[in-house]
Amino acid sequence: MPELDPYRLPTTVSPRRYDLELAPDLAAATFAGTVAIDVEVHEPVDEIVLNALELDIHEAWVEWPDGTRLDATVRLDEPTERAFLALPSAVPAGPAVVTTCTAAPSWLIASRNCAGSMVATCSGPTASNEPIIASSGR
Repeated sequence: MPELDPYRLPTTVSPRRYDLELAPDLAAATFAGTVAIDVEVHEPVDEIVLNALELDIHEAWVEWPDGTRLDATVRLDEPTERAFLALPSAVPAGPAVVTTCTAAPSWLIASRNCAGSMVATCSGPTASNEPIIASSGR
């Protein structure tokens, strides 16, 4: 694999859609969940690189439309805030789904509102230890 740009992900795999199932644990200020990313693989790859700020990815795999699944070995690189998903064989060009099982701090919690659209909520204490909450959704 060519040397990685420290500011851009490789262009060999492009995300098309994200499905998130997150379970917040407000008392522990963490969340756990699964992220399924519909991707387009532009050329065969045996490693997929994801952004992974403060995430603990404990399981990942790639699945093709026919149901074939390849389990990945996850390596997190904290300095670059990236996760490297090493695959036992190359993923061919075409559509696929990259799935990760994740745990993380709850500075980002996602949930569904009444209309069914995704709402991202960021929260944290102010200098005076008062909570702040900001959310966005469509």
